[in-house]
Amino acid sequence: MIKESLNNANACCSGAAAAAIAAARELGARKGKIVKYGTSYDVHPDSSFVGYVGILFGR
Repeated sequence: MIKESLNNANACCSGAAAAAIAAARELGARKGKIVKYGTSYDVHPDSSFVGYVGILFGR
């Protein structure tokens, strides 16, 4: 995940995302479910925008 982000500049917090996934796995999670996805474009349409996602991890 981090290598992909560094090579393609497609995530600004890949380390945090990788840490969250690792912690969830350590706590027994085996799957994740996207509960909300949106972008800053939804609120302020522009040529530059970022995405946000909410994920619940579980068994």
